[in-house]
Amino acid sequence: MDKISAVQWDKIGTICFTRREKRNALDRQMISQIITSMKEMEKSGVQVLIFRAEADSRVWSAGYDMEDLPSDQTFLTGTYSSPLDSLIRAICLFPGPVAAMVNGSVWGGACEIVLSCDVAIGDSNCSFAVTPAKVGVPYSTHGVARFLKRLPLNVTKEMFFTGRPISATTAQNFQILNHVVDPDQLESFTFQMAREMSLNAPLVIKAIKEQTRILSESKLISSEAFEYLEDLRRRAFESNDFREGRLAFQERRPPAFRGT
Repeated sequence: MDKISAVQWDKIGTICFTRREKRNALDRQMISQIITSMKEMEKSGVQVLIFRAEADSRVWSAGYDMEDLPSDQTFLTGTYSSPLDSLIRAICLFPGPVAAMVNGSVWGGACEIVLSCDVAIGDSNCSFAVTPAKVGVPYSTHGVARFLKRLPLNVTKEMFFTGRPISATTAQNFQILNHVVDPDQLESFTFQMAREMSLNAPLVIKAIKEQTRILSESKLISSEAFEYLEDLRRRAFESNDFREGRLAFQERRPPAFRGT
């Protein structure tokens, strides 16, 4: 069953999340469909790609599907090939601009998708929240690094520590969104910008995108520091709180975390 729809108009392509019954939560199958569509669009000459949800969606994406998370150590290993990391890498390596057109709320790992897009445009009703601490799921070190690459340290900490949604205006102030527009102008504004970008020199756009990607990733941490961070995450993954978070999610109740 398709969980997305992919459409191309001339040099502009759109990938629309259509998993309405799960609030567009991302799982391995959905991400595989997205990456496959991205490759097909690249081959067919798409120069600007737009990620979107259906126009009347109240949730742009609920993040990574909790029910799709593995319950063993595979959650911690193979980060490079994990579904969400694979999608974000595909966005960063797509040769043309990738835009997020955001209506509704954006949760967890879906915030990473928006942050990884080259341009993000939201309507005045959209919101963003990062909630791993509310469900007891240790967030990947790579994921936290992506937030720090785009957002100030104190903003990243506030979003992760509270799990509180932030408004479209706040998201623009935090530079998550390039533009905030009225809901009835979201599509026209986004597609107008996409058309402008699609008329520019593709090889120049590709070069600039690669320049910004490589230069922005030039800061490195030591292998010892990375291993220490992964060990902290492993301890959280092996904790009773992680199991409690999954159980509470399945039972649709607030989790009772004990710090063990």
